[in-house]
Amino acid sequence: TQDPVLPLWLKPREFIEYAAAMQLSSGLSQSARRRVVNRIVTATGLGEIYASSRTMACLSGGEKKRVSVVADAMLSTASVLLLDEPTSGLSSLDSKKLIQSLRSLSRSSS
Repeated sequence: TQDPVLPLWLKPREFIEYAAAMQLSSGLSQSARRRVVNRIVTATGLGEIYASSRTMACLSGGEKKRVSVVADAMLSTASVLLLDEPTSGLSSLDSKKLIQSLRSLSRSSS
């Protein structure tokens, strides 16, 4: 399967913040980490999903994929992001949203 492996009992906010705590520099303060997360959430258009009270289990496939990409890849400090078929299994609308999110994040990082 090409579905992301996610802790389905967590809310998107909890999952992204956990990923930030694991992947961002341990030298960052909690407030600095929050600023990074907020910048990424804003740049990728995930604000509504991030603020949602739904758990990961209740998200659509496209929403899960977008949250997964942000949490797994974009919260790192790498200057290059390699994704293997990131839009596989997504509807054309969800694929477009994911590509727009990646493009927005790329522009906000440069």
